[in-house]
Amino acid sequence: MLRGFELRYLASVAEGNDYPVALRTIPAIVRGMAARGARRRVSEVMLASSFADDARHVHRVAYLRAIGREPPSFDDQRAIAEAFAAHRDRGRESRAPLVLAASLLGVAGVVIVAVAAYGQLTRRTPPVVLPSTTASVPLPTVADPEPEAAAAHPLEPLMREAIPMWVVALDAQSAGRTRPPPDDVATRHAGVLTALADAHAAPEIVEATRAFLEAAEAYSEEGGPPSEDPITAHLVALDDALARAGAPFYVDALLLESRYERVYGERRRVLASTFRVRERRVFTSGERRITSLDLERLDTLSFERSLLGYTRPDVRYALVLTSRVESYLVTEAIPAMHAPEESVIARGYEDERDAGWVTPFEAAVHEVLREEAGHAAPVESVRALAAATARRRHAFEALGHELEQEGVRLVVPETYGFDLLELSGVLSMVEPETRREVREAQAGLDAPAVAATYRAIEEAELLSIARHEAQHRVDYEDDRIVAVPDALAAYTGRTESEDLEERLAERSNAELSAYLSQVAREPTRARSHLVEISRFVMNREAWGMPESYAALVIFEVLAERLGLVHGPVVVSRRIQRAELAAIFLGARARSGEELAQAAREAWRGLYGVELPELVLSPE
Repeated sequence: MLRGFELRYLASVAEGNDYPVALRTIPAIVRGMAARGARRRVSEVMLASSFADDARHVHRVAYLRAIGREPPSFDDQRAIAEAFAAHRDRGRESRAPLVLAASLLGVAGVVIVAVAAYGQLTRRTPPVVLPSTTASVPLPTVADPEPEAAAAHPLEPLMREAIPMWVVALDAQSAGRTRPPPDDVATRHAGVLTALADAHAAPEIVEATRAFLEAAEAYSEEGGPPSEDPITAHLVALDDALARAGAPFYVDALLLESRYERVYGERRRVLASTFRVRERRVFTSGERRITSLDLERLDTLSFERSLLGYTRPDVRYALVLTSRVESYLVTEAIPAMHAPEESVIARGYEDERDAGWVTPFEAAVHEVLREEAGHAAPVESVRALAAATARRRHAFEALGHELEQEGVRLVVPETYGFDLLELSGVLSMVEPETRREVREAQAGLDAPAVAATYRAIEEAELLSIARHEAQHRVDYEDDRIVAVPDALAAYTGRTESEDLEERLAERSNAELSAYLSQVAREPTRARSHLVEISRFVMNREAWGMPESYAALVIFEVLAERLGLVHGPVVVSRRIQRAELAAIFLGARARSGEELAQAAREAWRGLYGVELPELVLSPE
């Protein structure tokens, strides 16, 4: 069944179509599997052909090999083109959808459940990055299988392709580089409306989408309306319409203004992102109900938010970014559970004369994260997961070192799951022991028991971040953000304009309240939250972020409540990490309940009221 779709993809590129067009010849439910199979065939040809940079040629060769007509030479371009034209199996290509439909009638439930189970751990894997030479050419990246579990939803093409393509066209136009049809804004705008029509979308979804597109296009035009309010209002209306229709999607946009990026005047950018809603939670705080969404990125555009979650005054939800959480767990938290030397929380201290604080701090981080992960999964299971994660990282580092000798740069995965077919074109370049170690290391993470442990830890982290973002919603509604506590104002100053939510003092205050509330509400994870908070002061690159000011105050107020003696945490505008490490070590020696109580008292001292309740609803 998949072979027919592989042929459709290969033939499409062989005829001169670009990769997105070729991908659309494959139904979404099998797109990832079929495209990977086709890519594997192409990579084999590229390594053996002198014309690896000719996409049409290598796809013709791959097509002929797939139908059993092995060319005598991969480099005879004319003979290959003639053979492709003469032997192309259009019948098999056209029958593929019928075969798929017949198969789904019998085993649809099995296929969907199997893809869903596999998809939970194989999201957006990073590609191998290759230099542009005739020997090695980058293959197009294809979204991996996770979205296919719900790929049958009719709005999938809208979210995955139509809206992102419109974003690209609009962004180019905003820079004064209008693209010719079909990549211009008008054509891509029409493509969004066509995708809505093809999906038989509800009228309110169609109207909200149309209004959003028009408002965004007006805003991005030179001399357009300066207010962001219409775009925001239409985005809220669109997301409300999607929720009412039961569509598991979410759309948001970054609105950016920058001067001197276009020839005349300033540039206004509307960078819209599309997401799948992976989980919906409801928290109650008194009479209030706060909804949080776990969001899985669908588009593959080259911008993203750097934090684990977010919300804004104009957004109605607490939003959790699952790919960012996964990256944090896989690259920072879980490796640190394996051994202190795996921890990367402290960064940028190499030029300091006294870095004696680093080793005891990283050792304490290791102990805290491993101990408190034991509340989500058995301790021995946590140890096995941490060891497997560290082993995969070391295996890829060794692989990357060998590939560098061949002029190939490897992007080490930041995802838990990784499809080794992404490496099919380069593994042959390295030693057999290296290949074996990479495969065995990934197999260790793919083991069901280890994967189940990861999911348990990930779920605990996602829930905690949802609480953090929900606290932001409570603070917005209570107008708490503008009342900056004195302890924080000593670092950030106070707001002097009406643009409150964008000012450093208010943004820092929002993070101060939310991070401190996490410590207060989750005694079994209180010390782990201190680790997460410490990232913003122990990593020099994070200094100056709103979270770094919040972290300074949290360490200070907790030290006061716990009776921990320390010196100034900032001297001559420079963070004194040795002092913060000493506070962390002192706090690490206290129980989770003690830390939670100290955090509740500190929160009350900062804001003059008791920390509001925030309860996860069973709905």
